[in-house]
Amino acid sequence: MRRTEIKVLPYCKRCGINWRFGLSKYCRKCKTEIEKERLKKHKVKEREKIRKEKKRERKHASPSYLKKQLDHLWATEGKFKARCEVCETLPLHERINYKQIHPHHYVGRKNLRLRWDFKNRVWLCPIHHDFGFPSAHQDPAWFEEWMQKYRKEDWEYCNRVKNEIQTNIDYKALLNQLSEEKTS
Repeated sequence: MRRTEIKVLPYCKRCGINWRFGLSKYCRKCKTEIEKERLKKHKVKEREKIRKEKKRERKHASPSYLKKQLDHLWATEGKFKARCEVCETLPLHERINYKQIHPHHYVGRKNLRLRWDFKNRVWLCPIHHDFGFPSAHQDPAWFEEWMQKYRKEDWEYCNRVKNEIQTNIDYKALLNQLSEEKTS
């Protein structure tokens, strides 16, 4: 077998000058320009990464995002009951899974003082929450009587507190407080 020699041309691949830097494909001038371009691209990528991180931080600090987090925590955590509090057992719809048990606000969501309070939450099946009769949305008077009879302490607490005015809510502190209540 014959050995073939690889002929290295002494021309820069970028500018075509008849001199190359060591074993590089480029002359010194082109090599430094290429390195500068690489650094510039790297800096642009770093700036973009920092910009995205700041945008994410602003989003996670926004009241609307924190309200969504609080709503999710209120609706899914705490003392979860797999049964309707009115029925006590799974009624005719025995195939209900836990996602079909709805958390219901006794005092509406517009009241920010009680919106995320666990005492203002009642677990109801779809029939007693919205679709059947009696239901909390179709017959509020029935639901209030039910609350007075079976959840008297929570009913009294909600009626006592619902007219307190809530201003300048610290959503982050409230989120931490709900998280702690969830774990305890």
